[in-house]
Amino acid sequence: MNPHSSSTSSSSDTDRSIQPHWREAARVVLWTVAFLVLFDVAIGLTIPGNSLRGGAEFLFNSGLSNERKLRQALASEEGESPLLLDYGWIGDWHDQPSAASDNSHTLVASYGMSFSHRVSQQLPSLDDGIELRLIGGPGAPLNHAFASYLEDRDRHNADVVVLGVLASSLPMLRSMNQLTCTEIPAVYTYPRFFIDDKEQLQAVKPVIATVEEMRSAAHDPEAWQRFVAQLRDHDGYYSPVNFRQDAMDHSAIARVLRRAWGQRHYRQVRAEAYGRDGFDLASETVQVARAIVREFGRTAREDGRTPLVILFDNTSLDNLDRALRPTLEEHAIPFVSSHEIAPSTDPTVFLPDRHFTPEIDRKIAAAALQALGR
Repeated sequence: MNPHSSSTSSSSDTDRSIQPHWREAARVVLWTVAFLVLFDVAIGLTIPGNSLRGGAEFLFNSGLSNERKLRQALASEEGESPLLLDYGWIGDWHDQPSAASDNSHTLVASYGMSFSHRVSQQLPSLDDGIELRLIGGPGAPLNHAFASYLEDRDRHNADVVVLGVLASSLPMLRSMNQLTCTEIPAVYTYPRFFIDDKEQLQAVKPVIATVEEMRSAAHDPEAWQRFVAQLRDHDGYYSPVNFRQDAMDHSAIARVLRRAWGQRHYRQVRAEAYGRDGFDLASETVQVARAIVREFGRTAREDGRTPLVILFDNTSLDNLDRALRPTLEEHAIPFVSSHEIAPSTDPTVFLPDRHFTPEIDRKIAAAALQALGR
C-alpha cells in the first residue's frame, strides 16, 4: 500500500478551505440581490410611477424614459403632468397683437425665452410709445426663437424685432426637442439648423409641429416612429437609452442608473460647444449661432424693420459676448450684452430661480432703447 502523498493531502485541505469561502460569498451575493429586489418593489409600491414633484419622487422617477414621460403626459388630465404640453409651439400665437394700436405707438416683436420676455416687458414702462408682441417658449433655445421669428415675419406690422439669445441654452442648437436634453421639459418641437456645403443656413423642420399632432402620433405607431427616427437622425442629444420606453421603466434602481447615464451623456454632447474656457468658437454650435444672427439682421432689414439682439450671459464671464459680438459688430446689427450690465460672476444680479433681478431687467431694457436710438 502506497503511503499517503503529502501533496495530495495539501490539495485536499486547500479545496476544503476554499469551499466555505465560496459558499459564504454566494450567500452574500444572493442576500444582496434579494434585498435589492425587495427594495425595488417597495419603492414601486410607495412612490407613484408618474410623479416628479420633487424629493424622493423626482430621484426615482426622473430616470423614466422620455417616451414614457411623454406618453404619460399625453394621457393625463390637464395640469396633472409636470411636462409642459401646451406651451411654446411655433405658430400658436393667436393672443398677440399684430399691429400697434395707433400711429403714435411702435410695436416691438420679441422672440426668445423668459429672459427676453422679462426685459421686453420693461420697455413700455420706460417708453410709453412701445407696445409688445411676445413670442417664445419655456427655456427656448436660439433655434426655437429664430424659427418663431421666421414663421412670424408675415403675421404682424412690428417696426422692431428682438431676438433673445441665452448662453445656457445655446448648446441646445443641436436639439429638436427638449425631451432629449432636460429632465422635466416642455414638449414643443423646433427645427435643427445647420450650414450646408455652400455655407448657407438650412433647417430640418420637425415632423410634429403642434400638440394636436403629438397627441395623434401617440396613437399612430407609424407617425410615432417617424418622430423618433427624426430625433435619432437629427437631434444631437438623442439617446435610445434615455428616450425609448423599455423594461427599465419598471425598476426604480434601473431608473436611477438611467438618469445618471443620461446626465453623463448630456454633458458629453454639451461639451462639443461649451467647456471650461467657455464656448468653442470653432464648434458647429457657435458657427450656426453666428449664421442665425446674421440672417436675422439681414431679413429684418429686408422687411423694413429694425433688428435688435440681446445676449444673456448667464453662465460665467462673457462667454456668449465673445462668441457673437464680432459677428454682430461686423454686420452692424444693434445688440445689448448683459455682461456689460450684470456680469454673471456677481451673484447679486440673480434671483433664486437664476433669472436676473427686476432691476437688472430694467437696466438691460434701458440699454436696448439706447441701442435702438430711442
